[in-house]
Amino acid sequence: MKMNTKVMAAFAILMVALSVAGYAYAHWSDLIKINGEVQMGSLTFGFSTIVGCEDGKMVDGVIVKPEPKPVGEVTCELAEPETDVHSGKTVYKKLWITITNGYPEYVAQYRWEGDVIVGFIDTNGNGVRDADEPAVINIWWDPWFGGQIDPCSSETDTIIIHIKEPAEMCHTYAFEITIHAQQWN
Repeated sequence: MKMNTKVMAAFAILMVALSVAGYAYAHWSDLIKINGEVQMGSLTFGFSTIVGCEDGKMVDGVIVKPEPKPVGEVTCELAEPETDVHSGKTVYKKLWITITNGYPEYVAQYRWEGDVIVGFIDTNGNGVRDADEPAVINIWWDPWFGGQIDPCSSETDTIIIHIKEPAEMCHTYAFEITIHAQQWN
């Protein structure tokens, strides 16, 4: 009986082994491959073109063109070029707006393609607006763009600089505005 049990166990093991081998041999299989390529973009943000640089006058809260013999003058210039290594396109990191012979209620408008009221310019140089310090310059973005710019495209915007009544004669006001852009997913 012992021999019979051993033969039966060996036969059972052999059958299981043959079943697994037969399944493995008769099993169909195939292989497919997925290949991909991802081209990443780049972010180069700046001014690309001056669309307009003109002056005007604020009359009852409305910007109008100056009188036939305007006193003030505005010039606009792009500086600090940066060329994107991937696209070869050049943008400018700095915009200079120079107002000569500005006067109260004078308005300068600059439109660019490129890629809020600031409400005051520091008149005494201490870096903060004192409670009794009047606003001398308002700066508006028109329209304020705070959205997404799609790849390889641009937005046209306008900045308006309005010199207010408290501005001093024979005085120079200088300011810098930083525009922050970020790439996000």
